[in-house]
Amino acid sequence: MKKKEPEIIFNVHDDSELEALAKAYVQAASARGMTATQAKEVLGQIWREDIAEPRKKENLLQMPLEETPEQNEFREKVKKFVEHYPEFNYSSPNHPNYQFYKEFTVETICAICKMFDEEDYITQSSMKRYLRDYFRQTSKHPFYYNFYTIEQFPSCLLGRLGKLVFKTTGPSNSFWQQVDTSFIPMFSDEDHVEKNFVRIDFLREPHHKRSEYDCRMNPTIINIINLIWVIETFF
Repeated sequence: MKKKEPEIIFNVHDDSELEALAKAYVQAASARGMTATQAKEVLGQIWREDIAEPRKKENLLQMPLEETPEQNEFREKVKKFVEHYPEFNYSSPNHPNYQFYKEFTVETICAICKMFDEEDYITQSSMKRYLRDYFRQTSKHPFYYNFYTIEQFPSCLLGRLGKLVFKTTGPSNSFWQQVDTSFIPMFSDEDHVEKNFVRIDFLREPHHKRSEYDCRMNPTIINIINLIWVIETFF
């Protein structure tokens, strides 16, 4: 195992220019009646605003921030989807901030599907990084790109697709079932489903939609395609 490198202690007296600037700042702060702690806080604030944040922006993923007309049209379907299925929302309807969280859910789904349009390959980690960087550039609310929000909610949202129950057109001799598009799928936590009702993994249509894309499938990509198919088909 690599040994820890000794910490290099910077000696301000070895840099006459920096020492002069530091003394000028300390004297100016003292003249204004500031304490040493307050002076450090001001330096920290300036460092964050002038150094840390610009560096963070430089390292953001570069992606188109504007939605295409097709993506705008899809957004209207997403709103209906989220309205119909409160189970997919970030919080329950009785939460005092439910409207805020519902809008966040809409934005998250739209951003995920926007990424699907733009990227050749997606993993769970690349999806989270895309969402974090996208929301940092498009949203003024820190909740949108909060570490814990991004780490948990997108994967949780996609996982809930497995709870949807679809009506099929009737018995089938093959593994894949044909969906009855006149029946909007139900959200159900129950393990058992009635005859002619199946989970999304057994449907022919989303399986065919996945075959349209020339990429190596993984659970994240499969769930995104399933989500797009559900929204486009029923809303």
